[in-house]
Amino acid sequence: MITKGVQPLIHQTTRTRTFLTISMGPLTAGLMCAALLLHAQTLTPSQQQDLDNYRLYSAFFSRVKGIDILAAKAESKGKDPQRVTSKMVQTEAQLTDAEFAVVRSAALDSNAQVDANLKAQQQLIQQFKSENPGATKFSPAVGSQLAGIQRQNLQIVLDHIQQIKTGLGDVHFQRFDQYVHTSMGPHLGSKMPTKK
Repeated sequence: MITKGVQPLIHQTTRTRTFLTISMGPLTAGLMCAALLLHAQTLTPSQQQDLDNYRLYSAFFSRVKGIDILAAKAESKGKDPQRVTSKMVQTEAQLTDAEFAVVRSAALDSNAQVDANLKAQQQLIQQFKSENPGATKFSPAVGSQLAGIQRQNLQIVLDHIQQIKTGLGDVHFQRFDQYVHTSMGPHLGSKMPTKK
């Protein structure tokens, strides 16, 4: 497992932010988790690395999903007979077919699990809004449930990073991780380090 100390960090952070403003509406899982975690003043280096990896790989996994959708549309219209779009990440990352299968499988599975959690999160928010019209903050119970969903999302992404690492092996994972940092890091803001 990649992460140590993530649960106490999230618990500590969300305990101080039990109430979430309802007017925020349902944010994406990644943004909400990052927002909650970034408010913590005392991140250990390990916790900061987990948060950085979460942000980086969440964005990368979403990119894989988006490319899959575009590729399917192009192929269904006969516009990409050589499947260039579907092999974009594989080509950029210089992955073999087997390596890309590991990466793609982990990315799509992570997205599916996080998307299911996001749907549950949105249902929880809608239920609270319908039962508490005019409320400006979530109750402690709902805040706790939302924090639990965010903890799950963080762990889902970190577990899928570990699946990729296991599937590729240490040497190939380091090369792949470098690609992810180089291709995604600059798009996530100035606080996201890129590996050199």
